[in-house]
Amino acid sequence: MFGYLHFVANVAAQGETWLYDDSPYKMGIPPTVFLNRWQQTLQQGNIAEYMASLTPQHPQYKNMRQVLKKLLSEQHQPWPQLPNGSNLIPGKRDVNLPILHKILSHANTWLTATTPVTDLPPPSVDTLYNPALVAAVKRFQQAQGLTPDGIIGTGTRKWLNLSPQKRATLLALNMQRLRILPADMKTGIMVNIADYSLHYYQEGNEILSSAVIVGRPSRKTPFMSSALSNVVINPQWKVPTSMVKNDILPKVKYDATYLKQHGYTILTNWNNNAKIIDPSTINWHLISANNFPYRLRQAPGTNNSLGRYKFNMPSSDSIYLHDTPNHRLFQKETLALSSGCVRVHKAAILAKMLLKDAGWDDTRLSNTLKQGNTTYVNIRQHLPVLLYYLTSWVDKEGKVQFRTDIYNYDTAAQSGTQIVT
Repeated sequence: MFGYLHFVANVAAQGETWLYDDSPYKMGIPPTVFLNRWQQTLQQGNIAEYMASLTPQHPQYKNMRQVLKKLLSEQHQPWPQLPNGSNLIPGKRDVNLPILHKILSHANTWLTATTPVTDLPPPSVDTLYNPALVAAVKRFQQAQGLTPDGIIGTGTRKWLNLSPQKRATLLALNMQRLRILPADMKTGIMVNIADYSLHYYQEGNEILSSAVIVGRPSRKTPFMSSALSNVVINPQWKVPTSMVKNDILPKVKYDATYLKQHGYTILTNWNNNAKIIDPSTINWHLISANNFPYRLRQAPGTNNSLGRYKFNMPSSDSIYLHDTPNHRLFQKETLALSSGCVRVHKAAILAKMLLKDAGWDDTRLSNTLKQGNTTYVNIRQHLPVLLYYLTSWVDKEGKVQFRTDIYNYDTAAQSGTQIVT
């Protein structure tokens, strides 16, 4: 009990370490106020009420706990395993379909927080991957953030074979992560990194949902709580030095015209009086990642890496939301592709909403885009922005969701911490 009280008292400050890192939680003495309240509770006999007050107060917690109880009820049963093999395609035959049917039947009991799913037909000796099974697989794929195509490949097979016990562990971990999230985001933007999703709320109502591209595992998008201060139309891009050295310089050394083709200007520094350097005067054979003394700036336009809109917010890591010129990337299943910043699929819609609040109409926005000049527009009130990381939750329809642990935070936390739920 002392360990639990110590955890609850300190998780707000230490949660990112305890729940995402491999540094183990170490039990300590709880603060005096927690000990005094615990003693008072024992004396008054209000133990159940007090214990309920120590659980995460996030509205997601109750539904997640219902699913957790369902998973724990099945943890001691052997979980069927779909053998490895070639992709299972709708309309084809496969001798392992009875195993697939059994997995889906069990999964239907915990796919929702309330009523179990019951639309799966009775088991059959038929080995045809029929439409009813395909529909059940598509529903299962959606619950794991996979492309719902009904094709059972490596990714879908991995999730099908994941036992209830392991799922319960993942869910319990994410239930504790709720402790470091705001219980109720009335107005603001929330980005779940692991889900590649952005949700914009106004006065408790979701007014926009968009897919996002986040940092690849080698350049993770950090957790962040900030506030959006302005929208930049036709932004210039001051290329981070690390990206110049790692991404752009190799392309320039291969093709000397690369900078001109993509609208880059070479500057001596970021000062207002910085000089522009002609790339033809540089001996690129002598330049390396360790001795590149210049700065790169990309002009506004259709090829600008930030797209047509940038959404600024204070960040020590220089992280922000922005548009992208390459929206085809959003067709990929895995969207951990950026260098850390968050690319918003519906950036134009988000910008239009924010600019409307700032008094801009469609004509003014259209004219500014056509002119191509970089324009900063302050929004009327700083809008809270939260970048967080959940790999399991229950959605607004009561369906449990699991996501691939793209940054291996789940594995790290489980190796270092025993989660109490």
